[in-house]
Amino acid sequence: MLVLSWFLTWNEAVASEPVMRGLLYLSLFDRFYGFASGVIDTSDIAFFLLFSGFFLFLTLQVLHSRNWRGV
Repeated sequence: MLVLSWFLTWNEAVASEPVMRGLLYLSLFDRFYGFASGVIDTSDIAFFLLFSGFFLFLTLQVLHSRNWRGV
């Protein structure tokens, strides 16, 4: 996911300005860059916590689905 988001935001000429703004907002690489620079921003922490929580929620849904199907 990190490399994919980096590739999508690497070349700004690929998409229009509103699309690029949205991609930069959701880019994991650009949010992680602040941590690598030593800057701790609460919005970046919240983003990573929500991102992790969302995918943990999806994982639980898949596991519950498998349990119901008996797999």
